[in-house]
Amino acid sequence: MNVSPSFRLKPLAACLAAALAIVPTAALLSDRAHASMRSTANIASRGTGIAPAVAMAIDHRRTPSITEVVRAAADRARAARPAPNRPAGVTLVTTCDDAGPGTLRDVLTNAVSGDTVDMSGLACGTISLTTGAITTTADDVMLKGPGASALTIDAGGLSGIVNHYGTGTLTIEDLTLTNGHIEGQDFHGGACVLSAANIVVDRSTLSNCYAYMGHAYGGAICAVGNITLSNSTLSGNTTKGHYYYYYYPGYPNPYLINGTSWGGGAYSAGRFTITDSTVTHNRAEMNNRGSVGGGIAAGLTVIVIVAVVALVVIGAVNGVRSLDRLSHTLYD
Repeated sequence: MNVSPSFRLKPLAACLAAALAIVPTAALLSDRAHASMRSTANIASRGTGIAPAVAMAIDHRRTPSITEVVRAAADRARAARPAPNRPAGVTLVTTCDDAGPGTLRDVLTNAVSGDTVDMSGLACGTISLTTGAITTTADDVMLKGPGASALTIDAGGLSGIVNHYGTGTLTIEDLTLTNGHIEGQDFHGGACVLSAANIVVDRSTLSNCYAYMGHAYGGAICAVGNITLSNSTLSGNTTKGHYYYYYYPGYPNPYLINGTSWGGGAYSAGRFTITDSTVTHNRAEMNNRGSVGGGIAAGLTVIVIVAVVALVVIGAVNGVRSLDRLSHTLYD
């Protein structure tokens, strides 16, 4: 079967095709992640660009999971800065500055569960983050903008953008998030958005976010719960894993650890649901161990395509992969 550069995904057709053996299951959802053979074996940590609480030593007896690492970081963040005790409501962002009263950083950092952080009234077109990612410990919180073409949150390649360390759902509506960047030797990801629980993205664009980690998960989005993507775009995002050396206490020589790379566009440790969205020009790269899901990857359950989705595949770059079971999807 010849595969063209652009596809429309039809779940019902996929079910029929799989049942009739018209198209092999592996062809329906092949792992199109790019495996780079360039040698970067001697790279050590260059700093994660995220909160120090994220760092976690790797036990030589057992490698931790991305879920354990992120949830441990969230526990530390909630202990260090609990969400305020006040009724939930709609809080307006009144300035496009990076920090100070009325900024997105101020409002989101002080959000409580159930809050809506409303940026729809801002007159500017860009909020530029220059002092690091914004962290919230609120469980359920919504970021609402005036439209993806009207307002961009831009990290300028200096840091991640949003770290959600609550136990509920971070919802992003009508916004563009771009140019997030994190790097280091740990398990981490989500250079646009990281969540210790669930993420819902609606009518938004997440683009050009880059996670360069020992074990990289989700260039734009990493959630250790579920991800729901609706009417949105993931474009130009990258995960890249690399070798790194770790000195175990009591061992005279460094231990070479093989990195991993999962979901160039997004990674969900749970369920990944996509509706009417575009996933294009994303990459999952690795030195020589291989990568999973250049476009998206899910860890524990299935990737569910519930409506028409445009997936642009460029060579071996953009792809879809469930690490456990394959979704019912057909490219045609």
